[in-house]
Amino acid sequence: HYKNALKKNPSNQDARYNYELLKKLIQEQKNQQDQNKNQKNQEPSEYAKQMKKKAEELVAQRNYNDAYNLMQMALQKDQTVSSFNDFISRIKDVAEIK
Repeated sequence: HYKNALKKNPSNQDARYNYELLKKLIQEQKNQQDQNKNQKNQEPSEYAKQMKKKAEELVAQRNYNDAYNLMQMALQKDQTVSSFNDFISRIKDVAEIK
């Protein structure tokens, strides 16, 4: 819409500003999606896998808060733990319910 408005009236400063702002926001969103895709494609390290296994054991014992805290600490030490973000999110949700 802003592009059409600029074609009809190239001196419309509001349309120009909004068009440039929208263009910038779309590019930032695309960059964020690319970054998220790269993180998802990142293979978890052995450390990350070990921490997930320990967290799963804690979940089996219904220690959801401990499992969540363990994964948060592991995430601070190793970014590949982020491949388990869905798991971490589910643990957090259950811990908040309990």
